[in-house]
Amino acid sequence: MNNYQPVGENRPPQFNAPQNANAQPGGCAPNAQNPAPPQPPGNHQPANGAQAPGVYPPPPPGARIPHPPNAMAQAAGGSSQGGAHGSSAAPGRSRATGPYPPPPGAPIPQPAGGPPLQSAYVPVYPVKEAQPFNGTRADAWFAIACFVLGFLFIRWVTLLFAPVIAGGLGVSLFTGVYAGTVLVYARVRHIRPAAASWFWLVILLAVGATYGLWPGGSMFFLRALLLFGAAVYWCGSLFGGLMAHKSSNYFFFDVINLLFVVPLRNFGLIFKGLASFKQGEKRKTSENSGKTRLTWVYALLGLLLCIPLLFLLLPMLIQADGGVFGQMLGGVARWAASLQILPELWDGLWQLVLGFPVALYLFGLIAGLSHKRYTNGIDKKGVARGMLALRVIPGATVATVLGVVCALYVVFIACQVPYFFSAFAGQRPPGYEVYSQLARDGFFELCRIAVINLGLLALACAVCQKKRQDFTPLRWLSIALSALTLLLIATAFSKMALYIGAYGLTARRVMVCVFLVFLALVCGAVILLQFKAFSIVRFALVAGAALVCLLCLTNPDGAVARYNAGRYLDGSLPGFDTTLVASATYRGGAEAFEAGRLVMENTTDSALRSELYQILFSEQRTARETAGTINDTLANQRIRAMEVSSAEYRYNRYKK
Repeated sequence: MNNYQPVGENRPPQFNAPQNANAQPGGCAPNAQNPAPPQPPGNHQPANGAQAPGVYPPPPPGARIPHPPNAMAQAAGGSSQGGAHGSSAAPGRSRATGPYPPPPGAPIPQPAGGPPLQSAYVPVYPVKEAQPFNGTRADAWFAIACFVLGFLFIRWVTLLFAPVIAGGLGVSLFTGVYAGTVLVYARVRHIRPAAASWFWLVILLAVGATYGLWPGGSMFFLRALLLFGAAVYWCGSLFGGLMAHKSSNYFFFDVINLLFVVPLRNFGLIFKGLASFKQGEKRKTSENSGKTRLTWVYALLGLLLCIPLLFLLLPMLIQADGGVFGQMLGGVARWAASLQILPELWDGLWQLVLGFPVALYLFGLIAGLSHKRYTNGIDKKGVARGMLALRVIPGATVATVLGVVCALYVVFIACQVPYFFSAFAGQRPPGYEVYSQLARDGFFELCRIAVINLGLLALACAVCQKKRQDFTPLRWLSIALSALTLLLIATAFSKMALYIGAYGLTARRVMVCVFLVFLALVCGAVILLQFKAFSIVRFALVAGAALVCLLCLTNPDGAVARYNAGRYLDGSLPGFDTTLVASATYRGGAEAFEAGRLVMENTTDSALRSELYQILFSEQRTARETAGTINDTLANQRIRAMEVSSAEYRYNRYKK
């Protein structure tokens, strides 16, 4: 049996010479009595022809060093047979006391016979959950700016104090202040904006400006969705927080990361930002004074957070009081009421309290993106591996499904040619006496079929084992299904055009037409994708954002009112819908008001004239109530400046 004897405190362990004279010299390591010729570091060939492993590299600081599972080395601190402690080891289980691993340049000791000893060193590096936050004075000032933005958001934007549904200059002002603050912060942080970020900045500012121009109540959901979505997505594009550093097929994962992962995991980062006042700058005052200023800031935040708790406890204390405490609070309330500041103070305090979580969210999102904290919560490689794992369906199966669907559409369209294409000629097919029945019958089904077809194409490309570029049947079936979908979209559009020609426009019909245009653009992009590679998701995202932005800029409610008024006065419409005029300060703005006044002055229907006069007078009074407030708009200013006289007087004067 070989004995393992440590030599020195910081020297590699060596083997003693074997006592058996028949032992092969190549089976043991040299010692002082049996020196070996010097060998260069690295792998070398021993005498018995076995390949010896190389030299151990030095482990990094703090790395875990596992012990090799062999008979030559075990836990440190033991002794070998015949060693200093004189304890004997079990056969084949020698114990080692030398340092592990050996220092650089030392060969690995080999056993006498058997397979060569292999390296058991596996480096284990510590994994950091997030990069540290090295805040500067720029982060501290931006933290204060976020508190201001949170207060302004509650005061100017939310439904509690400045209804978004009614628009207003407050939303436009907040959009400009928000964009300017973020740009200044990026400038101070020496962050160069990506080229794609300018597109989203233009979308953000354009949509925000429409709130101050006209109400646009019919576009409430789409406009608010685009405004808030562009505000968040622009930050991700500006600070390089997107998975592909631009809009890509990872869009849905980017949205989850920007809306939830980054801001919520950095939700309390604003306190570290406030503490950065004394970091990275030369202190002009002592350290104690800097801590004192920061303590005052934290104390002020604590007072703000105590406001909801006080309003919960004070009524209970008044009920439990004998009368003195309640009388004292009543005197304070009467004194505040005499100063006539209580309502404003009440609103301001609540706006500060409600703006506090908004500030935490904004700072967590923007500063987290700037400092790259938790921005890799969704791994791009992991998503790619997951998408690759979905490719489990054979190409023949996918092609069969798409082929059957295309054949079904061809047979269906061939059987319904007179019905589907009669709208292109402006005629009603047999059995349809009114245009509304023709337009509504199957219209929404066609729209849903178009959406299902696009989803089917996306699913087919995602689960097919063969890639689209390498599978010709999938490419041609995608072209066929997209072309059939375009035909169905054109049929639905012709039905809607026939319906509009018969009954006029509404804001909902305009939005449906815009949606059909969007579907047609996506189908055309799918056909182009079969010949040229690009991101179809990025195209759909940019096209959708641009269409909604243009729709907001055109004021669809006002355009509808003008169109219907012109059609009514020239006799192509049987009646005039007064609902848009009745909600001019909420939807159509000055354009709808002007259209109603034009109809009132030129119609021969006396009942309609009287109704429009009452509506216009009421809307003008509502516009006067918003003067000087953040809910005011440019459209309301124009309404206030218009003259609304007696209906009969205006009618008789124009007839003369």
